[in-house]
Parts: sequence; structure tokens; C-alpha cells
Amino acid sequence: THTLRKNERVREMHREEDLQGEGSGVGGMPDTPSTQLRFSKSFWKHRFFQDAGDEEDTYVFPTEKLSPEAPADSGKQNILLVACGSFSPLTYMHLRMFETARDALLRENYHVIGGLLSPVHDEYNKIGLVGSSHRLNMCLLGTQSSEWMDVDPWETLQPSYCRSLLVLRHFRESLTTNGFPNTRVLLLCGADMLKSFMLPGVWNESHVQEILTVYGVCVIERQGVNARELIQEHDLLFENSQHIHIIPEWILNDVSSTKIRRNVRRGQSIRYLIPEDVEQYIYRHKLFKSQEQQAFQP
Repeated sequence: THTLRKNERVREMHREEDLQGEGSGVGGMPDTPSTQLRFSKSFWKHRFFQDAGDEEDTYVFPTEKLSPEAPADSGKQNILLVACGSFSPLTYMHLRMFETARDALLRENYHVIGGLLSPVHDEYNKIGLVGSSHRLNMCLLGTQSSEWMDVDPWETLQPSYCRSLLVLRHFRESLTTNGFPNTRVLLLCGADMLKSFMLPGVWNESHVQEILTVYGVCVIERQGVNARELIQEHDLLFENSQHIHIIPEWILNDVSSTKIRRNVRRGQSIRYLIPEDVEQYIYRHKLFKSQEQQAFQP
């Protein structure tokens, strides 16, 4: 567990709010009991914190959806898939990356114990990044029907923005202290992120080295980026190619958070591009109405 002093961000996560309005639901339809349950912020306190009194709360690493490690004599390596990102908002493409990666790893005789989304800290502060409480809620809504995908709020609760390597270290340490000592953390990403590893000034080279050697990367191929060619062209990637899993995406999906925000801003439909509960959440909270919408917005 990790003890956190209550600050504004934690208080917002814990505050019980009436998200239903004056009896009107999403799109003017009445709220049903199930809708009220899904939109309750109090669930976050129940899921990720232990009440330690008025001054402190104890964060709890989410293990509810993690399956047990494979027996040592099974010959299978245990894997936790982790995706770091904005998720502003979560889309079906994010969720499909997890499913595609798991299918490929299972065919290679790995044992995938689970998949976790780690939304970025508010101080990342790029255009279109709404506050972490909204992004966490949307991720929770989008993964609630999954038996193996979940969300970890740890990154959003840190005092400031932290790089991906520190997040991966958190997952590795949390697995060890929560009964999963033999599980390897794999960073799940698109081929565009693999390309960014080699761009000057974007990543710390020592961080990339540790990510590739200690953890590993699961890369979903993207149109316009040849991951295998990238590995051949860059020594650091080539030397660690055994830790880079390149997975083809046969059913192409170029839905992006940027395109979702643009449709919302223009008053165009986003139905069937993102989970329905996430769509309703966006409309209820009037998110992404402005191109300049930033983090820390109430």
C-alpha cells in the first residue's frame, strides 16, 4: 500500500456528488438505478482506498481482476499488460489493443494475469486533457464489463507528473508486494510510441534502456509505421529486440481520442466509436466542448 496525504486531487476523487441533475438523465432521458450506480464517484473510494481517518488515506493496488500466476512448472511466463496514456477519452481502440495483445501472447504460451490502464497525471496538461477524475471515471466505465482489464489511479495521484518508467516501477513493486512476484510487466503501446523512443529529446535514453531490458514492450502495429523496420534502423531497439513483441492488427481501427473530441466539439455523433457509458458520461459532464479545454478544469 501507499499512503497519500489528502490534497485537492484526492478530495475531489472522494467527494460524493449528485451527478444526476434534477431527475433528468443523459440526453434528457430519466436516470435508471443502474445508470445512477455507474455514475457514482463514491465507487472510487471503495475500490482504491482504505479509510485511514480524516488525515490520511491508504491507496490500494487494484488486484480484483488479476488472475493467479501460472504454476512454476507450467513453463509459462506471467505477464501484466500496462497501457499509459491520456485516455481523454477512452475509446474502443484502447480496449481492442489489450484484447489483440492478449490473444497474441496466449498463442505464444504466455500467461496474461491482467491488463491495467494508467491515466496520465493532470500536469501533462496537453490540449484536450480533461481532469483526472473524469478520465478515471471514463476508464472505469469502459472496463467495467471486462473480466481482466482494470484501471489504476496511482499515476494521477502523485504530487506531479511522472515519466512512464516510474509508473512501470510502481507496477513491478506492487505486483511483488501483492502476491505476484513472478509476473513481468509489459508496456502496451502502438508502433508510434516505439518510434518516439528514438526521437531526440522525447525520451531519456537510460529510461528507454531500462524499459526494454527490465520490462519489455508489446507493440500493436499501426498504419504508416513499420515497427520491424524501426528495430532494424536503431541499435538500442535491435539489441533488445527479444523484449519487443510486435503484434499485427488485422482489423484496422484508427479511432482516436483526438477524433472523438473533434466530433463532440462539432456536435457530431460519437456513437459506436466509444463505449456507450463513456459516451453518456461525456454528454452529462459537457466534456470536450472547447478545443482549449485543459486539465484542472472543474
